[in-house]
Amino acid sequence: MNHSPMKKIIFITFAISSFFVQSAFAQPANDVCATAVSLGTLPTPTACPGGLGSLVSVSGTIVGATPENPYIYQTSCTGAGGTVQSSLANDVWYSFVASGYQATITVNSTFTNPNIAMYAGSCVSLGGGVGGCAVGAAGTATLVVEQMVLGTTYYIQVSGNAGQTGTFNMTVKNNIDCNDCLTSSVLTVTPLPVNGTYAPGQAVHFCYHISSYNHINTNWLHGVQLAFGSGWNLGSLTTSPPAAVYTSGGNWSYYPGGCTGTATGVHYGPGFYFDGSTINGNPADNFGDYNTSVTVTAAQWNFCFTITTAAACTPGSNLSVVINTSGDGESGSWSSLGCSDDPATTFDAIGACCPPTMTSTPATCVGNDGTATATPVGSSGPYIYTWINSLGAVVSTTSGVAGANTATGLTAGTYTVNITNVNNCLSTNSVTVAGGGGAVAVPTAGSNSPICIGGALNLTAATVAGVTYAWTGPNSFVSALQNPSVATTTLAASGLYTVTATQGGCTNTSSVTVTINPLPTVTVNSPTVCSSSP
Repeated sequence: MNHSPMKKIIFITFAISSFFVQSAFAQPANDVCATAVSLGTLPTPTACPGGLGSLVSVSGTIVGATPENPYIYQTSCTGAGGTVQSSLANDVWYSFVASGYQATITVNSTFTNPNIAMYAGSCVSLGGGVGGCAVGAAGTATLVVEQMVLGTTYYIQVSGNAGQTGTFNMTVKNNIDCNDCLTSSVLTVTPLPVNGTYAPGQAVHFCYHISSYNHINTNWLHGVQLAFGSGWNLGSLTTSPPAAVYTSGGNWSYYPGGCTGTATGVHYGPGFYFDGSTINGNPADNFGDYNTSVTVTAAQWNFCFTITTAAACTPGSNLSVVINTSGDGESGSWSSLGCSDDPATTFDAIGACCPPTMTSTPATCVGNDGTATATPVGSSGPYIYTWINSLGAVVSTTSGVAGANTATGLTAGTYTVNITNVNNCLSTNSVTVAGGGGAVAVPTAGSNSPICIGGALNLTAATVAGVTYAWTGPNSFVSALQNPSVATTTLAASGLYTVTATQGGCTNTSSVTVTINPLPTVTVNSPTVCSSSP
């Protein structure tokens, strides 16, 4: 018999946005998750074979509502309106406490495309555990979510497509799917994704606990299959099978090659399988792990594993994990397919956007002609670029950029770029622009010339802030002082003296001519006196 155990139910993705919608209407009180309207504990469903709960009805509005910030939405939705919940839509929130394992939520609205999303966790960290979404058309949408945990609080997000507004009626009820073996499970993920993303090379620990299991037609739990998105490093997978519950023998092990049921001939993928009492290393010819109680204790049936994301940074890479279960009538030796309708649990995340690659060209001594270029990794444009200098001032902002972006007119220094991609994922990186800090002022040279040989020569240079000085002149004269002196001069000290002022690779010069005069020669002439005779 053909059997398709990989029914995908839950896909959760997060996004960050700084978008705010202004409205002339008053905001609904439940405009944000933190102020969700509580529906309380839903009416308890009747026992099987019925398993149905009573409806709870509520009237609501998204008139005056604003998008949650940051905006949280889901993908792979059911319904006639599309597979992705509209993002940056006007939304309102409700909460309820589960009394059954299945939730059915229906919205009839005055706006065209009602969107329904359900989350476990808390308003601070929505998305842990079970969830799901539906996008409607013609003013109606219905969402069915399986494997709920009794007593757990869940959150409902109701919105239209982006820009839609209006009123709606919503009904919510809890049921028990009496045709399922697996009626409740809990997936614990550590750490949870940040804004729906994981970084390259990040290790993530999963524990899947089956908390309620009904042995339909004596089908015992036989397999827990794992399917990983392409963004995971499968070679890093480590697993921790649980101890057997069945007291008459058998054990759980992880089988990377999967298992082909001897009763059905259907091959099931890699996962945990129970090798029954014969314990021959081939779980396919054995029964499953029998638990006498429908409600499973917290210490039983915990299937744990750790896996690492790929080392290469690939924005938007598929980091989903799909967990399915099979009874021994599917992957083992039993002849009944009583568990074939069991739903799968899907955990969804994506690879984080990557820091861009950075290049720069130096500023010349003009001082403001440097450039910095950021090239994004992957293709998740259009992008928004914001460039910030070392003082924290924004020097450039550009939106709608398909690829790389260059900031121009930069002085020397360090610049940081923030890039927001089409999925509202923020990445950042920095680059240094080399070069001068601007043109250097003329260090006007002067001296006490002319002077006589043997006198002291005093050279002067105008004060220029932040520069270093270098003098050169005749007779191999050099000095790093701003105002150097030569205590005793000779004729060889005559000539051109040049001072160079340097700052950040930029220079300017000034020169002065020095004259050293020789000492004067004094000639004394004696007068001739002649005597005369009287």
